[in-house]
Amino acid sequence: MQIATRRGSAEMASALKIPTKFRLQALAKAQSAVFQTPFNPNNLRTGDRYLTKKLKGPLLQTYYPPIRPVNFKQLNQIFVQTAKANGVTGRDLEYWKLPDLREEKRQVPNYDLSSLLCKFGRPSFWLERVAHNRKRGKGPPKKGEGSENFGLRSSLGIYPKRQSSLWMSQAKQLCAL
Repeated sequence: MQIATRRGSAEMASALKIPTKFRLQALAKAQSAVFQTPFNPNNLRTGDRYLTKKLKGPLLQTYYPPIRPVNFKQLNQIFVQTAKANGVTGRDLEYWKLPDLREEKRQVPNYDLSSLLCKFGRPSFWLERVAHNRKRGKGPPKKGEGSENFGLRSSLGIYPKRQSSLWMSQAKQLCAL
């Protein structure tokens, strides 16, 4: 009886045989060939899940209307038509027109030096700021105390001293013009 049970259990074991790693790998290889999926026996991260996903670009592209470029004249016409539809007439219609920045760049007035330094008979903001910084001790250094005359670099001649007399004469000539 013991022999029969042994034989029966041996037959049971062969019928319920646990597949080996090699057989499971062969099965996975066959499945990948049949279902056209990539065979990845080492379970490496390949990004296949994201690469096989359907792209959303075409769907998003159809959601938004196509972009039509609008030039300046067309945009100005739209504004004027809107103004006319709202009952704007006469001189008020000119305010609805958009300013052409290209035309404004062409019509920049030429300022002379005196108008930049002095506005309405008082020093400009720039001169006031320089005076305020000098009071705080944050103004430009006095002549001969700048970084050019400081340290080893000036003694080696890397930063030569400015020829102040030549510079002043050139400045006077420019102011005389």
